[in-house]
Amino acid sequence: MIDSNRFRRNIVFFMLVCAGCISYVDRTALAIANVNIIDDFKISYSNLGIVLSSFAWVYMLSQIPAGLLADKFGSRWILFYSFLMWSLAQFISGISSNIWYILLGRCILGFGEAPIFLAGTRVIARLFHEDERAVPIGLFNSSASLGQIIAPALLSIIVLIPTVDCYNP
Repeated sequence: MIDSNRFRRNIVFFMLVCAGCISYVDRTALAIANVNIIDDFKISYSNLGIVLSSFAWVYMLSQIPAGLLADKFGSRWILFYSFLMWSLAQFISGISSNIWYILLGRCILGFGEAPIFLAGTRVIARLFHEDERAVPIGLFNSSASLGQIIAPALLSIIVLIPTVDCYNP
């Protein structure tokens, strides 16, 4: 189905590119803040490694089920629930009082982010005519690289902002 409404199509495409970029900023967040996490939660580098890799393991294992679900239920609903999972993961990570909650948040994030590029590519295929798809799909895939480029600078600034320590008043 080719959508003839260009404005709507471009808005959806722009939102997908933003989601792809944000997904890579999310993935990088703990790597930038790892020293702070070690200090705040008093964990070892080995435990930090487990937390950092937990995202990748769950993300990898969720790829095929995410694709199957996108094919079965449609990209719109899969992306909707994916974004809800991202939000839940960030909420859990943000209120974490110990490393287990951060681990849980990272696992949920991996599960929630797995469908983005699968379902997003499916949306682009439906919105753009076959002769127009290469550029949007290329831009969508490059949003991942853009996220990796801006994440270190953005997250370093955020880590430097003084915060209130809720757990040690």
